[in-house]
Amino acid sequence: MKRFITLSVLALSAWCASQACGPWVRPTYDVFEVYNSNLLDPQERLRPMYDYWQQYAGEEASSWRVDQLGHLSLDDLATTDNPIVIAARTRGDSEMLAYLRHLTTYLRISANAGTDTWDYPTREKAAATSTALKEIERAARQYTGTRLKDQYALLLVRSLVQQGNAQGVIDYWSSTGSKLPATVYKDMMRGLYAWSLIATGRQREATYEYADMGDMASIAWLVKDQRWSLDGIKKEYAADASSPTLTFLVQDYINSMASSLSSQQYYLTNYGEDADIRQGYETNRAELQRFASFAAHVLHEGKTVSPSMWQAAAGYAEYLLGNNAEALKLLDKARNLDGTDYMRDNARLCRLVASTAGADNSKSYQNYLLGELKWLADKAKATPNRPDVYGFDNNHYMAVLTNLTYDNLVPKYLAMGQTNLATALSGMTNTLEYNLNEGTYDVYINGDYGEMLDKLSAAQWIDYTAFLKNKKGSSLEQWLAGKVQPLNENMVIDMTAT
Repeated sequence: MKRFITLSVLALSAWCASQACGPWVRPTYDVFEVYNSNLLDPQERLRPMYDYWQQYAGEEASSWRVDQLGHLSLDDLATTDNPIVIAARTRGDSEMLAYLRHLTTYLRISANAGTDTWDYPTREKAAATSTALKEIERAARQYTGTRLKDQYALLLVRSLVQQGNAQGVIDYWSSTGSKLPATVYKDMMRGLYAWSLIATGRQREATYEYADMGDMASIAWLVKDQRWSLDGIKKEYAADASSPTLTFLVQDYINSMASSLSSQQYYLTNYGEDADIRQGYETNRAELQRFASFAAHVLHEGKTVSPSMWQAAAGYAEYLLGNNAEALKLLDKARNLDGTDYMRDNARLCRLVASTAGADNSKSYQNYLLGELKWLADKAKATPNRPDVYGFDNNHYMAVLTNLTYDNLVPKYLAMGQTNLATALSGMTNTLEYNLNEGTYDVYINGDYGEMLDKLSAAQWIDYTAFLKNKKGSSLEQWLAGKVQPLNENMVIDMTAT
């Protein structure tokens, strides 16, 4: 599948390059989400640790300053401008300084262990490293304080991992670590415990540990060779019908298929027939149909603890295949089956997206759409906007609302001649996104909404501004008009001048 995505991206890039001033290009986001994809970002789970250091040393102790500790030598601790070390020195915090000496030593050893595998350490260097790790272990075991108890417990487990003592990690977790209060340090320790289970041949147990922690990044690593594969899903299901890895594999598979089919269809529609791409497209459709059949088999067997996920996956697959009536039937049922609340919300979201295939201007559909848009907007507002690993805000509900509006609803209503409704849908989505990001609205020249406004004739501008002010029409139109940020009056004057 990935080969065809690449072909489409290349074609799109070539098209954009041919434009003297290309249009706004909006990314397309995944719809199917049965777990929070933010959990794939390892940094997400480390936020409490970064917060701890900021509370200790102030806002200057940013995440990169925390990471900088791993590059400091023992001599550096006396001269570094790292705010964490400065705070400890300024306060005369000997307890923290002692901990930092052990922590920076461990972090340097850990970093060096992952460097050039051809650069084998000398016997003397290996001995020095072993001595340093044993000293860290000794200090951690002998620590009798309370303030840094959790940090030293993690440091002990880390030292055991670097010494290759997986059984020691398992023993310490079972006797002591598992009984500590819930903190980010305990979570990190538990992750190393799960790693030790894998190292001792107990991968299935490790999978459940990672799942219980919400560590989807580790689960993704465990099944990296089974991604984007129906056979991989079948293999994992046969081994354990309730395996937590299935949550990752199914979500990954459905979104990969959606992306591939969309890319292939885009290419065929815009650039004409290509034998390889057509073959890939038909192959993917046939495989997705087999997945839907397999999901029905899973549901029939009744072994899964997450029937909502499987039912929604089957329903969304039918939507991607163009079988809209079957898709809506399956997705309606998925909303009421067992699974997490996140899974049931996913079924509702997929159902909304699938419903747009038959969107019309009827009162019944508008009322349905109004209820779902209100729900989706509330979900977006309730979701913290946090940058992902690439620095982009990662709010799944806002992302899906954006694509739902511009890829599904706006084209439908424009085709029906409902220009004000379509433009207000865009304005509502734009307003919500900017509000979530604490933006301002003096300028409307960027993005989809800006392009829609730019395309309005003077008469349409007058009609649209009246539509926003009067807030008349259907319940959907009234709600949308009330959710759009008022337009800049100077812009309105400029655009309606004749």
